[in-house]
Amino acid sequence: MPVVEPVFNASTLLEITLTGAVSRGQGHDPTVNASDNSSDSDSDAFYPLLKQSPYMILLYSLAYGLVFVSALVGNVMVMVVVGRNPALHSVTNYFLVNLAVADILVALFCVPSTSSSICFQYLIIS
Repeated sequence: MPVVEPVFNASTLLEITLTGAVSRGQGHDPTVNASDNSSDSDSDAFYPLLKQSPYMILLYSLAYGLVFVSALVGNVMVMVVVGRNPALHSVTNYFLVNLAVADILVALFCVPSTSSSICFQYLIIS
């Protein structure tokens, strides 16, 4: 029975990320990139995991980073204010604290996976 080699495993994904090319077989130098012919199609070979251009990835990263930080800071502030002020201990404010905790969990789990799915061809965070 022939042995089937997986298309991507952890070492090939790391190699693609670090060098921009997959070295299959012997004698292939992964330090030589595929952009020797200065055409636009070769730039796609140099960045095989990216869906967007590096400038768009920078823009998306800044936007998602701003959303992530503001969600964490704002919701932690809501929890601290309601927790420290005894006059705010009511059922309605406990509900708001519950919503703040849920929003923090969304920021922790959904924002990184959404940003990676927008920027990269393959799922990086699993």
